[in-house]
Amino acid sequence: MSEPLLDVRNLRVEYASPTGTVHAVGTPEDPVSLQVHAGEVLGIVGESGSGKSSFARTVVGLLPPVASVRSGQVLLQGSDLLTASPGTWRTLRRRDVAFMPQACAAALDPLRRVERQLVDVLRLAHPEMSKPSARGLAGELLEGVGIRNVAEVLQRFPHQLSGGMAQRVALCLVLARRPKLLVADEPTSGLDVRVLRQTMDLLVERCAADRTGVVLVTHNIGVVAQYCTQVAVVYRGVVVEKGPAAEVLRNPTHEYTRALLGAVPRRGRPLAEPYRPSLVVS
Repeated sequence: MSEPLLDVRNLRVEYASPTGTVHAVGTPEDPVSLQVHAGEVLGIVGESGSGKSSFARTVVGLLPPVASVRSGQVLLQGSDLLTASPGTWRTLRRRDVAFMPQACAAALDPLRRVERQLVDVLRLAHPEMSKPSARGLAGELLEGVGIRNVAEVLQRFPHQLSGGMAQRVALCLVLARRPKLLVADEPTSGLDVRVLRQTMDLLVERCAADRTGVVLVTHNIGVVAQYCTQVAVVYRGVVVEKGPAAEVLRNPTHEYTRALLGAVPRRGRPLAEPYRPSLVVS
């Protein structure tokens, strides 16, 4: 098998709190190790507070000041992102590494119209592109995510967009750069089923075509089942089960994975009881 695009090795992230240390990602006994290959979609699934977003933000270098990396490596094509300088990160974020936060509207520049933001990103990632070409491609990207009144949306400011539309504009900003690695933190939250499917279809299709590796943080087991090639199930900061998504979801071996699957509503079947671990993870 080819070398992984992203290789996370023995990662531990802790938060300082008034009540003591919080193990957000990994523990001293069980650090987190995961890999993502080019063109692969790794789903990170688990309940709120399990460490999914902390893992995602560690990978893209956006941890808050109260967090500290205690051990491990985050290797992107062999280079450790944990030791990258601010200048190196600026270069990486310009094209190679992209992040889609959950609150996409907050990630958009409130002082610039959608067209200006898309054109600037396109020309930053592709310096040879002219402004007219960038404007045309910006419109095509918006059409690709299901926005019909493209000319009108291009002239809007972010506060004039609905939540779902802001999410799709943020996706366009990511796709415009054609990154090597995309880390998406709940990119489908707040979207109705039709727009969710349209957005995920486009994201996965474009990332597969560009050989982009994707880390997808989600609560939605259905999204994992339909779009992820690999899955890591996280509980209290620890990866309790990982492997090919179809295999893990069809034959889960860990009781927590079975509890997550049992919590998916299905007609004619009562929901599973809340998960109560037989062995508490410290």
